[in-house]
Amino acid sequence: MLIGQLAQATQVTRDTLRFYEKQGLISSIKSANGYKNYTPATRDTVNFIKLAQDLGFSLREIASILPMMSEGALATPLVESFIADKMQLIDQRINTLQQLRTRLASLPLGNNCPLRRDCGDL
Repeated sequence: MLIGQLAQATQVTRDTLRFYEKQGLISSIKSANGYKNYTPATRDTVNFIKLAQDLGFSLREIASILPMMSEGALATPLVESFIADKMQLIDQRINTLQQLRTRLASLPLGNNCPLRRDCGDL
C-alpha cells in the first residue's frame, strides 16, 4: 500500500508516517517508480504505536519494544514489566501533581498573595 493508503487506514498523517520511518519505527520498500510501499504488517505496527502512545508510552519506549514484537519475543512477563513501570511513573506524577495542588490551594489570596507583582517579598 502507498503512504496515502496507509495514512487513511491508520488515521495518521503522511507526515507522521514519514516521521515514524525517519525514527526507524516503520519501514517501506521502494518500488522501481520511486514510490514507497508499505505492507499490511506496517499498518499493524502503526496501530500499535498509536495505542502505545495513547497509553502514555513515549516513542523511545515504543522503539525499544518493536524489535521484540517483530521477532515474536515479546513475552508476557516483559509486557507486564513495561506496564508496571509505566503505572509507577504515573502514580509518581499523580503524587507530584497532588502536592502541587495542595500548595496552590494554601496560597494566601489578596494583598498577601506571594504571586503579586507589587509584593515586596518577590
